[in-house]
Amino acid sequence: MKKHFALVIGLFALILLEGCASKDAIRIGQYKWTKRGTYLQVPHPEPVEFTLPFMPNEQWAYRVATYSIEHGVFRVQFVLGEVESPSLNLTARGATRSLVERDSSFTPPPMASDSAVVMYFMQWDAENSFENYEPLKGGSVLSSSFNKENGYGLICLEGKDDFRECSAVKLTEKGNFYVVTAYTVNPMDNPDKYVIDMMESFDHYNP
Repeated sequence: MKKHFALVIGLFALILLEGCASKDAIRIGQYKWTKRGTYLQVPHPEPVEFTLPFMPNEQWAYRVATYSIEHGVFRVQFVLGEVESPSLNLTARGATRSLVERDSSFTPPPMASDSAVVMYFMQWDAENSFENYEPLKGGSVLSSSFNKENGYGLICLEGKDDFRECSAVKLTEKGNFYVVTAYTVNPMDNPDKYVIDMMESFDHYNP
C-alpha cells in the first residue's frame, strides 16, 4: 500500500500471528454454524470481523502484511488469481485514530462529526495517491459518498490505463479507522461491490 496510512503503519515491526492459537491472532477461516463463507477476524485495535466477499470457485491468496498489537494497527492483503499477476487486489487495514493523527497533514476540522472525519480521511488519502502512487498520479475521484445507515464512507478513484480503486472507510465509536480497498485494471471487476459487501459485513466478536 502506498498512501499516508501505509507510511504510518510501515514504521512498526511486523508481527505475523495468523494461524496461532493465541486470542491475539488474526484469523481467516470458514464459518461453521450460523453463516456460510470465509471470515477475517482481527482482535486489535478492537475485535472486529469481516465476511470476505469470495465466491466458492474463486482462488484467493492472502498474507498478513502488518500487525502490531502494541500500536493497534494491521493490514491484510488478498489477491484473486495468480499472485504475480492478480486480477483483483483486496486489502483490509485498520489503525487507531491517534496513530493516523501522527501524520501532520491529517487535519480534519475541529469538532467534526464522525461522518465528516471519514469524508475528510477519504479525500486526504485520495490526494496523496494522486501525488505519489504511480497508477493514480494525475487521477480523479469518480464518486464519494457516506452511507448513514451502515456508517461508512465510499470513494472510487480512476487512474492510468483503466486503473480503478474503491475504498470503504469506517470510524468506530472507539476511535479506530477500518478501511477496505479493492483495485483492478479492469473496471468490469466492480471493485466497489467487493468493498461494499465486505464493509457491510463489519461486526464485532468475542476473542
